[in-house]
Amino acid sequence: MPARHFQAERRAAAAAGADWALDLAGMLRLSGRVAMLIVAILFFVPLHYLWRLLRLPSPWPRMFLGTVGRIVGARAKTIGTPGSRRSCARRAG
Repeated sequence: MPARHFQAERRAAAAAGADWALDLAGMLRLSGRVAMLIVAILFFVPLHYLWRLLRLPSPWPRMFLGTVGRIVGARAKTIGTPGSRRSCARRAG
């Protein structure tokens, strides 16, 4: 049985409400991701506060959120030219 088919069956069973348990590889993956999230917090939060202490605009929240997204498995794809930070506010108002 292919691994992808087995994973699809496990996902479908979990979505249906069946009991599930993590195997050793799943526990290691979860532990690694939690550890990386803690390291990201310990790295980015002090930098953010340092920038704010110097009254500078902080680039760190955006970098933190991008890093966290990558850690948890989100993959962002930019199509076209990204707008400025204020472009959404101008369109909404």
